[in-house]
Amino acid sequence: MNLNGKTIIITGAARVGQAVAHQLLNKGVKNFALTYLHSVDELGTLPHELGTSATVFVKKVDVSKKGEVDGFIADVVNKFTTIDGLVHLAAPFRETKLGYIEEKDIDFFAHSIYASTLYLAQAVAPVMSDNGSIVLFADRAVIKPYPRYSAYLAAKGANETLTRVLAVELAPKIRVNAILPGPIEPPPDIDQKEIDEVAAQTLLNRWGGLGEIAKAVVFLLESDFVTGVSIPV
Repeated sequence: MNLNGKTIIITGAARVGQAVAHQLLNKGVKNFALTYLHSVDELGTLPHELGTSATVFVKKVDVSKKGEVDGFIADVVNKFTTIDGLVHLAAPFRETKLGYIEEKDIDFFAHSIYASTLYLAQAVAPVMSDNGSIVLFADRAVIKPYPRYSAYLAAKGANETLTRVLAVELAPKIRVNAILPGPIEPPPDIDQKEIDEVAAQTLLNRWGGLGEIAKAVVFLLESDFVTGVSIPV
């Protein structure tokens, strides 16, 4: 898909989403539909920055709720007529230590991560243009897991499975792929010692940077003969 002039949805357009949006703007994307959940401040100045060269639609959406997803997709179609790509980044991340996991934790991650994927896919598929592309996000840790995040990683693993399932369900009209991010950008709540330890566990001995995810998203949106794959970055 040539991204010039296209309409792209980005859910959870903070942090990684900002780097993705700027990369897509450089590729000529004309229309952006962005979601946030808790506060529009999560987006910062992104809508204004994109708005200098593109049209931007912003809406507060809880992607774990089917009704809100359906309403959002309807709003995007009403504003832009068509949708060419979906980049589904929105997802919570928090510790769920084995032995302390409650039903509410399972429900929270299940709905926020893989139910949201299903809601978005079934809402966007009927209105997405031919040769449309969906980019999902799982986690490198579904391949090489770490402790204390069982509920989160199980839900992310479901997203990796859904990548293959949806690629089959939506072929040949829509391609579906996923990115499995590894250490990309240190969260603000870890110290330098932990930052260095994580970097040492990678083959390249460093953190990747947000731009590496953005480049992978562009690759999957543009590559017309790639579908059903999950790419670790």
